[in-house]
Amino acid sequence: MYDLSRGCIMTTDPRERFERIEHQLEFLTVSAESHDSQLAETARLLAETARLNAETSRQTTKNSKLIEEHHKLIENNNRRIEENHRQITEKLKELADFILRFGRIAQAQERRMDKAFARIAEAQARTDERFSALINAVERHISNSRN
Repeated sequence: MYDLSRGCIMTTDPRERFERIEHQLEFLTVSAESHDSQLAETARLLAETARLNAETSRQTTKNSKLIEEHHKLIENNNRRIEENHRQITEKLKELADFILRFGRIAQAQERRMDKAFARIAEAQARTDERFSALINAVERHISNSRN
């Protein structure tokens, strides 16, 4: 019989006692082997987990550096875009001012041209009148000379 309080097998027959002890030793040996293989598998899994954690850590560090580099590139690009936008806005303002000035100059030139054409038209009308008067005088002179 097995005395749980004392942790030993109680029997009066030495042979039976020996067999029970032998049986218990076999059971303990098998259990120990099973536990050893479980411990070995656990150790292998822990080593694999540690390796994967280290690889994940390396990848995370690498990715963090890449993200930081991309962030810097984006900031630089944004600064260049802002500077280009500022320059383009400035050039557009200059172009708008030029177009307004050109429009004013063109309007002033048009007014001057209108006045000049009006003067030319008046001069042409006077010239036409003078030519008509000259032609009439020449015709009269020719008519009077024949008569």
